[in-house]
Amino acid sequence: MELTIIIHTCNEEKNIGACIDSAKLLSDKIIIIDMESTDKTKSIAKNLKTQVFNFPLSNYVEPARKFGVEKAEGEWVLILDVDERLTLELAKEIKSVIKNPKISHYQIPRKNIFAGEKWLKHGGWWQDYQIRLINKKFFVDWPKEIHSTPKIKGEMAQLKNPLTHYFHGDLEKMVEKTIVFENIESDLLFRAGKNVRTPTFFRKFAGELNRRLILNFGFLDGSTGVIESIYQAFSKTITYLFLYEKKTCPPAGRISLYDPYLDTLGGGEKHVLSILKVFDEIGYEVFIFWDKDLTMPIKERFNLTFKNISYVKNIFRRERTLEKLKVLKNYDFFIYVTDGSYFFSSAKKNYVFTMVPQKNLYQLNLLNRLKLKNFTFITNSKFTQDHIKQWGIESSVVYPYIDQRLIETDINQIKKEKIILSVGRFFPHLHSKNQTQIVQSFNRLKQKKEFSDFRLILAGGLKNEDKNYFDQLKKTISQNKSVELKINISYEEMNQLYKKAMFYWHFTGYKIDENKQPEAVEHLGIAPLEAMASGCITFCFQAGGAREFIKDETNGFFFKTEEELINKMLKVIVDNSLQENMIVEAKKTISDNFSYPVFKTRVKQLFKINHDFCHYPNI
Repeated sequence: MELTIIIHTCNEEKNIGACIDSAKLLSDKIIIIDMESTDKTKSIAKNLKTQVFNFPLSNYVEPARKFGVEKAEGEWVLILDVDERLTLELAKEIKSVIKNPKISHYQIPRKNIFAGEKWLKHGGWWQDYQIRLINKKFFVDWPKEIHSTPKIKGEMAQLKNPLTHYFHGDLEKMVEKTIVFENIESDLLFRAGKNVRTPTFFRKFAGELNRRLILNFGFLDGSTGVIESIYQAFSKTITYLFLYEKKTCPPAGRISLYDPYLDTLGGGEKHVLSILKVFDEIGYEVFIFWDKDLTMPIKERFNLTFKNISYVKNIFRRERTLEKLKVLKNYDFFIYVTDGSYFFSSAKKNYVFTMVPQKNLYQLNLLNRLKLKNFTFITNSKFTQDHIKQWGIESSVVYPYIDQRLIETDINQIKKEKIILSVGRFFPHLHSKNQTQIVQSFNRLKQKKEFSDFRLILAGGLKNEDKNYFDQLKKTISQNKSVELKINISYEEMNQLYKKAMFYWHFTGYKIDENKQPEAVEHLGIAPLEAMASGCITFCFQAGGAREFIKDETNGFFFKTEEELINKMLKVIVDNSLQENMIVEAKKTISDNFSYPVFKTRVKQLFKINHDFCHYPNI
């Protein structure tokens, strides 16, 4: 009997190797259903000779499991979570039972290991049966609901040997997962019309604690059993707190976004999503017109999370004008990141968010003027504002904000390394980050004894359509061990690079005439701002929006040529006093102009929103 093992993953580089190794005790036919991992999960899985399928990110695994069953070859499938391990005894039992033609699916017990140490034998944790072994020809469906049970025809049986399940190994991740799961559970209760009152919180907490700790003897597992029982009672209570919020705290309003470039997850996307974050914080429901849930990629790349966000059908790809008007009238605010096409909107207030000063994006013929009659333009910088004004468009500027943790970084507590950092998406068109030129200039700088032991790190996002450019860049680097490329790294990894790097280089717009091609220079530059906040001595090509925050040789450096760049690098590397003064001035610039409180105030003023958080009534 042929059997395929299905493992679903999302950023599980720490667990995937051990999980696959245990799976090979049973079968070499292993498929990975990966939900948009941004770490090394997929590369590790491929190196271990498994087949990897991509699947849209979701807050729960059931859709990925159904997809995996459909992709699996052979008669039988085994569903394995990445934090679970097969044992030799269980593998032998499975090989034996799948020969029985009378049974269509099996429940497998789980041996739950808390924090990698304690086997919980009480509190309802043993035997924790799960349907995991399935004969494909009897499989019907796996409902798209959290913790749902698969629909399978035929007779079920139970295995004796357990899966080993390592759970709750990280308190912070445990709480994050609880918030996500219990919010989803509360949605199900809300739709089912469940009620909640003050006594409900006490009843649910006490009931779950009693069930776990007393009735199921959780106390016999010692302090670990007590902790887990309390935590499960807490989780149950959180569900009903979310339900209470949904029933008694109506949203302040509804805001929606359409950004045709959303999945590039560049600086502009972070900027416009940050505006939505302000609305989210003051009680608005946030809706994004996109056919995939990008919650996790946005969190990984930008450290942005939302309390109340939904991804809804992208009506801008195929729908007719009347359908768009029918949908948009449901929103108080609508923000559109323009790609040059325009449409009528029935939302109460409408905004075009302008990232790029590219003239062909703003063709104001008579029809477009009619479409834009109830739209207001927002720009990311005065540079962009000035250019679109030349084309007949008035706008307001909203600068982005920089993470407060970077602003509050204590430079005296950080050991800077001999690193030159440059951050930006790897792509060759429009406002390219010019990584190839950066490498060439770095190689020249390395010939100076003062920089002979420096490293260059190029970090940024990479999309499939830009892989040819990236491959050419790798050839340029060849065997140069002083140059490192880091693609699609997490927000935390990026922050660590900023903190380590002594210098930051930004080459966007290099050798471009900004008057002729304003779209090809830096429109503002979030990465240089983040570098300045982190204590990097920052060098930018002198063009575009960088002039709005860099004062040459005061809080950073401008350069027009490679020669000027190298000369200024040689000047600052030997002048410790200049370095210290520039770092202080750079951090002050960011703190005064790009902090979150400054950004939030500006957004509230521009959109004229002054709601407070929802205040709960007395309960």
